[in-house]
Amino acid sequence: MVAHLDLNDYYKLVNERGWRYVYELIDGIAGSTKRASSKHGGLTYYAEGDNVICFVPHNRLEGFLNELKVEGVKVGVGAALKPRDALKLAAKALETIRAKNLREKVFILKEV
Repeated sequence: MVAHLDLNDYYKLVNERGWRYVYELIDGIAGSTKRASSKHGGLTYYAEGDNVICFVPHNRLEGFLNELKVEGVKVGVGAALKPRDALKLAAKALETIRAKNLREKVFILKEV
């Protein structure tokens, strides 16, 4: 399973609050996400810009999402046998949140 976290209103925040503020915000999100994923056997990395990626075992995803305590992000989750396919689904899940302006900020897509 892959969880792809994306900061809401990234460019707006940069323009209104500045790069330093946004950097510190993302650094905090990445740190919180890393702690939560580590507790559930996951691996987290900062993927530049406003993106944080987590690989979490399938059977631990619900616990990870419940543990994740970050505000102001969208989380696209992809479930697939191959990590590359899971990454693609996670990106597509984020696109779905944006395109449909979903109230839920976590959206899960699973391989058929």
